[in-house]
Amino acid sequence: MKLSEKFSVKPSPTLAMARRAKELIAKGVDIVRLDVGEPDFQTPKPIIEAAYSALKQGFTKYVTSKGILELREEISRNVLKRYGIELDPERNVIVTPGSKYAIYLALKTILDPGEVVVTLSPMWPSYSAIIKLCLCKEVCLKLDSSFKLNLEELERILVDPDVKVLIVNSPNNPAGYVFDKDTMGEIYRLCVENDVVIVSDEIYSMLTYDVRHHSFTEFDRNLENVIVVEGFSKAFAMTGWRVGYVLACEEVVDRMARLMDNTMTCVPPFIQFACKVALEKMDEIVGNFVKEYSRRRELMVNELRKIDEIKFIEPKGAFYVFADFKAYSENSMELSMELLEKARVSTVPGAAFGKGWESYLRLSFATSCEKIREGVKRIREYLEKK
Repeated sequence: MKLSEKFSVKPSPTLAMARRAKELIAKGVDIVRLDVGEPDFQTPKPIIEAAYSALKQGFTKYVTSKGILELREEISRNVLKRYGIELDPERNVIVTPGSKYAIYLALKTILDPGEVVVTLSPMWPSYSAIIKLCLCKEVCLKLDSSFKLNLEELERILVDPDVKVLIVNSPNNPAGYVFDKDTMGEIYRLCVENDVVIVSDEIYSMLTYDVRHHSFTEFDRNLENVIVVEGFSKAFAMTGWRVGYVLACEEVVDRMARLMDNTMTCVPPFIQFACKVALEKMDEIVGNFVKEYSRRRELMVNELRKIDEIKFIEPKGAFYVFADFKAYSENSMELSMELLEKARVSTVPGAAFGKGWESYLRLSFATSCEKIREGVKRIREYLEKK
């Protein structure tokens, strides 16, 4: 079979490191995994029982591509509870097979080939791949070392008439920063003034520490200039269930539904009933997870401070620390592989998250305190010998 040489989408660099770690583990090597962007908790029992119950009741057939109304109504209630925003579950909500596919659907719906999408780095690498799949161009704006956004530079980029979308991810993967309300308000103002749509990836919105997450829905109650992407993977330990959702205006939701009709059809209904229960029990489930993540975050931060000359900003959201190891190496790909092969600790190289972060490593605290303590200890001991 002769394949086109134009296919330019590369494998996910975050998943590539995970695959190498799994290869070593399969050979019996004792690897401490600090690379994983996945909760180590099991999906809570009430959610599993809800899926099982729905299966027994026969919810195994096709449903509307927008998602079952019961879940969309629960999503709308959840948005009202968290942000005080009233949405129409019929017109403003669509359920998708994961938030990654939701971002693809959103961009595919609103962009024409050749148009420009602005991203903010450090950023989740799949954004770049999705933009390529949409046959669009990317302009990346790098944040400073304290993860502050230069609003003047953003404005200079947004005035270009070819720029149609800005992707914002707060709380952020990999850096764990959370934009404050004033910053988000300024971002929103600049986008409205330049007729740029905000695609807001809020997948970590429920996982914050000492700060409140603000959604762009708070600035745009009618969703005229904002598309919000959310999901169940991170907050509810449901990564393998593959369910996300989008909050958008009626026209965008209808267009996304047509794309769903012709690609994925629908998210399995028994899974959607489980997601409804997840949202109903959000306070209890997520509250317990956040307490444990907060404990792990404190431990990782304290352990990392024992390593001389590394620099990092304490994360306010998600479950990662993004640390600068420049004192030891300016090549994060090489350092990450060294740590994996020689110190037996798996991390993610900062180079995966955009240009300018080549000396950084992402370390996940979505794992046990024992593994965090042992993993950072191994890193410290290895670097002390370099």
